[in-house]
Formats: sequence, structure tokens, C-alpha cells
Amino acid sequence: MNLNNFAHIIEIDEKERLLTIYRVQGEERHLYTSISLPDKSWDESPDDIKEFCQKLGENIIIDSPIARKLFGI
Repeated sequence: MNLNNFAHIIEIDEKERLLTIYRVQGEERHLYTSISLPDKSWDESPDDIKEFCQKLGENIIIDSPIARKLFGI
């Protein structure tokens, strides 16, 4: 896989509460990571959900060579 240009697909398994991220380039799809979703809802713990979303977004940006280039990271 050419790591200079790829996209991400995010899949969520509701039953398992598992979020999986794949790197995708053309027809190829490669596992990037899987993480468990928080057990709490927004109403129960908005700070935990905000932290989870922030970390998720940061991880996708850090994994994206083009985003890192655009942001100077």
C-alpha cells in the first residue's frame, strides 16, 4: 500500500460496541485499528464522549500523510 495517499473507513459494530478503522486505497482495505466504544452515553458523561471523539479525530489525522502535510505536523 502506498502510504502517501489513502482514505479511512470507519465501521461500528453496535452489538460489540467496537469501532474499527480501515485504511483504504483503491480496492485494498487494511486494518488500522479497533477500539471499544465508551460504555456511557452523552447524557451520562459528556466529558468522556468528548475525549473519545477528540482522540479518535487526532488518531485519524496523525495516520493521514496528506493531513499531516497540510497541517505541518
